[in-house]
Amino acid sequence: MTLPSLHLNLADDYRRLQQTEPAYEHLELARKHLDQLPDNPYGNLIRSGVQHVADALAAGNTQPLESSPST
Repeated sequence: MTLPSLHLNLADDYRRLQQTEPAYEHLELARKHLDQLPDNPYGNLIRSGVQHVADALAAGNTQPLESSPST
């Protein structure tokens, strides 16, 4: 079983380390498995997190995101 939240967290970590290739790889793995998530607040949180990390990665932003659970 692949966990979209795990791949999302790894993508965000790699983004912050300026390691764009593995960040994009994990972001794609997270996206690939979003359909496994329930249609509830948790699933919505992960789906929106994928978009936030994708946007930050595309912008070259390496700062912690407000949506990050670690902030």
